[in-house]
Amino acid sequence: MHSFEHLVAEIREELRLRGLEHSSLIFTKLAQQYAPYYQSFEPERKEALLIKLKALERSVGLQKPFDWKSALSTKKE
Repeated sequence: MHSFEHLVAEIREELRLRGLEHSSLIFTKLAQQYAPYYQSFEPERKEALLIKLKALERSVGLQKPFDWKSALSTKKE
């Protein structure tokens, strides 16, 4: 898996090309990327990831908070 910063940059570029750079889709896409691994992370790593994700959320500046714990706990079938 790429670094967090690299993954964010890739997703932002993909959304920018589609005209959706100011969308909460970045959060959904990040959650989809990390969800398969999140449950196996040590508690410290989970907390570090949540801190990064919440900082990104603040930097994007959307009004509605994103439920990271729920999104990361959802297993894709």
